[in-house]
Amino acid sequence: MNPECQAKHVKSFALFVSRDALNIEGLSEATLEKFISRGYIHTFADIFHLDQYKEKIQKMEGFGEKSYKKLTESIEKARTTTLPRVIYSLGIAGIGLANAKVICRELKYDVESLLKVSEEELNEIQGVGEVLAKAFVGYFADAKHVENFRRLLNELTIPEETVTKQQIFEGVNFVITGSVKHFANRGEVKELIESLGGKVTGSVTSKTNYLINNDVTSTSSKNKKANELGIPIISEETFLELVNQGKHKSRIKVGVKCVNYVKKERIMANQDDNNNQEIEKVEDVEVETTKNTSDTDNKKQNNDDGYEKVCFICRRPESVAGKMIELPNHICVCNDCMQKSFDAMSNGPIDYSQLMNIPGVQVFNMADMEQSIPNQQKIKKEKKRGRRI
Repeated sequence: MNPECQAKHVKSFALFVSRDALNIEGLSEATLEKFISRGYIHTFADIFHLDQYKEKIQKMEGFGEKSYKKLTESIEKARTTTLPRVIYSLGIAGIGLANAKVICRELKYDVESLLKVSEEELNEIQGVGEVLAKAFVGYFADAKHVENFRRLLNELTIPEETVTKQQIFEGVNFVITGSVKHFANRGEVKELIESLGGKVTGSVTSKTNYLINNDVTSTSSKNKKANELGIPIISEETFLELVNQGKHKSRIKVGVKCVNYVKKERIMANQDDNNNQEIEKVEDVEVETTKNTSDTDNKKQNNDDGYEKVCFICRRPESVAGKMIELPNHICVCNDCMQKSFDAMSNGPIDYSQLMNIPGVQVFNMADMEQSIPNQQKIKKEKKRGRRI
């Protein structure tokens, strides 16, 4: 085997034992290269029979009785896994763990269906596409690959998986950023979303439906991009509300046109006439976004114009936050956020500086907002003539 082929061979085994695949600890690329060159490993299934080389391995540099024991324990633990992890571990071109999960779910976790599926059938699965479909079918068209795959399955225990959860996030794309509080890590959030039919990507694009970030007012690059595109930024709590909401509905509705006031520039005004306190002036620019939605889905929206309002303060859509209160300049605020403002004002004259320190409360000057209405209408009119995002 020439050096280039040898390197590729080692890389394929490195992927097989990686964390998102079979997750076998103790098999670095250097160790795998030694095992392969000494003839201990030829196929993936051979990894589960390294015990026949126990004495030879223990005599290798860097190995001893303890390290060998840890390796064999990790290998035995890896025998119980999931079908998507196995598919990903094969190293099919372009097929990541997320793609493997989608394909396995669509094919009911049936091995024979995976081996016999056609490019046309795969191409119809959302998120797969023509290129991945061709790579997947082409891989299993090789009889040697099928033989090695079946040998591997004989070494594994794969608990029966069925699609029992409602696919409430089918067709919904999420991006997760920042730290999490209700989950151990962002990986757990991703697993929940994918188990409910959704997809998690690494960057915010026009195809993103929600950005999950506990710091909804952050000035991070992802938040800025979401604001520019009019994509709702939601916290973990709001995300969990969406999950609970979906338990009572067939799926979460997405793709409605959202009128969102997303560009905010803080300008400190001179002084408020009533209490000589500095106040925040908010300049709002209306951004109109259109997601891909079928005519049937559009007809199902409660609003006749196909718009869903978004709270100016907490950024939750009306379907989550509840009925909105409409203010001048086309601004909408949910009942929860309005109540916070009222609670802060209930003990006498408004102290804007105190109000601004309350989490989740935005302070704005109503007179400034009313003066900006003509400009806002002009922006809206120009948007109608222009191309929608």
